[in-house]
Amino acid sequence: MAKLVDYQDVKDCIDLAIKHGVTLEEFRGYVELWDDFVDGYRWISVDERLPDEHDSLFAKYAGTEKWRPSMWLKSSDTVEVTIEHPGGQRTTTLTGTHDGIWFIPFMTRDAVVVAWRPLSKPYEGRKA
Repeated sequence: MAKLVDYQDVKDCIDLAIKHGVTLEEFRGYVELWDDFVDGYRWISVDERLPDEHDSLFAKYAGTEKWRPSMWLKSSDTVEVTIEHPGGQRTTTLTGTHDGIWFIPFMTRDAVVVAWRPLSKPYEGRKA
């Protein structure tokens, strides 16, 4: 099993930060930013959890005569997913969940979503 953190690498990083005048509080802030960055891009197994869901635009019709079987109460934001097809081939696409079920219109009958991750933030251009 690979080491997740090498003590000497961490010590070298802290020594370099101190050499450049970074305070301990600033260093902690950098570590938190890095954790957020890594967390936002790591693949999450569907066995671990599904994306958070919120009320869908159809939720207001639940229990009324306007409700249709094709509507859903909850939906997630769009995320990137890895799909495993019969035979083991894996592909990626963008989709989300509706009432805890993955919505992939072109998915073959036996394909399954195995992992997902949030979308990255859009490029906003260079800051002056």
